[in-house]
Amino acid sequence: DVERSRGLGDVYKRQVLNNAKKFITETYGLTEEQATDLLSKNANRQGRTITDVARQLVETGSFV
Repeated sequence: DVERSRGLGDVYKRQVLNNAKKFITETYGLTEEQATDLLSKNANRQGRTITDVARQLVETGSFV
């Protein structure tokens, strides 16, 4: 059903964000809060969603 699908989408988004934050904290030595801020600022700068930026970072190792 639609609600369940939406819930699974939210789980996926959280997982992508958590993976990206982990990548940032391990690679750059930032805190989780700093990692979230970095993702958010990059998303705003690029006019994209934070999930899109996080997915790209995890897949390619790059914000761009």
